[in-house]
Amino acid sequence: MDSLAFSEFCRANSSNQVPDGDTIGRFRNILVKNGIQKKLFSKVFELLRQKDLILKRKTIVDSNIIAAPSYTKNKKKKRDPQAHSVKKGNTWHFGYKVHVGVDSKT
Repeated sequence: MDSLAFSEFCRANSSNQVPDGDTIGRFRNILVKNGIQKKLFSKVFELLRQKDLILKRKTIVDSNIIAAPSYTKNKKKKRDPQAHSVKKGNTWHFGYKVHVGVDSKT
């Protein structure tokens, strides 16, 4: 749930909807055991390629933090529920973490 983009991709609204690492590992083992893993990832790769979402060789990926107010002195008396605390280096920040990837063609 620490990645807004991943949570939205999975359509997860809370951490209760996200499987733990053991569950994901068991699922992966079932895929491998039944020879489904390669077919599944080939299909996922093809769908991403069709949408031009595959990063090519010589890709640079970096993250940045978009600050959000951490105070609750607003009409709703709440923080933004989509913003989180994140540590970068030795400093804590409140906001959104964005990952950006570029390759030589973009």
